[in-house]
Amino acid sequence: MDPTGQHADQLSDRTEQPRRAGNAVLSVLEPKGAKKLFPASRGVLILVLHGRVFKRPGELLGQRTDPRAGGDSGVVMEQPRELICGLRARLKSLAWRVAYPAWLVRENLAGEVSAATDDKLTVLIPTYSAKRMRGLASELQPLLKCRFVDQIIVSNHNPAARLRDFLKLEDPRLVILDQPLRHGPGFVYQLAASRPGNYFMSVDDDVLLHSRQFARVFECLRAQPTVPHGIAGCRRGAYVQNQETEVDELYLLYAVTRQHVLRYLELTRLLLATGEVSEEDVELWSDDIVLSACGEGKPRIHKVGFFLQSGTCFSEGIAIHKAVDFQTKRRKVRETLWKLLSEKHESSASPDPSAGHHCEPLGASHFGRST
Repeated sequence: MDPTGQHADQLSDRTEQPRRAGNAVLSVLEPKGAKKLFPASRGVLILVLHGRVFKRPGELLGQRTDPRAGGDSGVVMEQPRELICGLRARLKSLAWRVAYPAWLVRENLAGEVSAATDDKLTVLIPTYSAKRMRGLASELQPLLKCRFVDQIIVSNHNPAARLRDFLKLEDPRLVILDQPLRHGPGFVYQLAASRPGNYFMSVDDDVLLHSRQFARVFECLRAQPTVPHGIAGCRRGAYVQNQETEVDELYLLYAVTRQHVLRYLELTRLLLATGEVSEEDVELWSDDIVLSACGEGKPRIHKVGFFLQSGTCFSEGIAIHKAVDFQTKRRKVRETLWKLLSEKHESSASPDPSAGHHCEPLGASHFGRST
């Protein structure tokens, strides 16, 4: 095992949560340093439109326009998916470097936050990569300002690393666990089942929210405890965030009740009993898929405002969605789960993967999730 995280085995991140650049136009006028950030785009107009990147004809690798699109008339055609992913990764990294200092200043000036409920919340954060562990303090500080948070459990799933080597925060509510065996992010639901309390929130270890944003999601869970809640997800194959809407699968943050946790463990047991998927398939690759099927209806995401993800959400060896077989393993779990739920007449709890509305991770048409 490499405790530095540079060669960490894909366990660290459970990102499949796509991140769209949105509808944007990057000007051909480039700031200083743009050559390094956008080596393939110098002197070329790039449009990021509904998850697709377009360029003017013949200006990328001598590629010609499709005659059906107008030949040399100036109509553009779609470029390879690899270019899309690479450009988005650079944009995300740039956004992190620009926005993080401002985010940190705002958080340092913020005071304690209460929720509109007397109930308490247990927060669980799974982590694996040493690179992610170094940045956990920034994620934890807003949570420690939340008066409604009863306990924060940070679970290190990398036996080759010790969390206390990277995390120096001290607080009576903070619990640091170094697991003796390797685990995927879904292991935190076993931890949740063994803890007291009725409300839990699992958060990926590269997500930065302010205290009031955590409070907002918790209040939504309390108001509608029958379904899981979050901040981003997948709906009919498209990534969505910062909206008030139902989704097929949640990404990044998962606010649930004890009933959802127990349902997750039961569905996992049933999935393993089919013999078609392994414990690793669920715990490492697909825990978000299973959890999203644990409510009485589809999970919901909420409009919480701007939030950040660290630049490591696209790093190979850290972000699990960068694994070559990520899509294949998740598709197998999704299809097995759908079959299982259909047999139990619970098809409304999960989207039909054969209907074309299932969610695909980074590498298909959009971006992914993290631990």
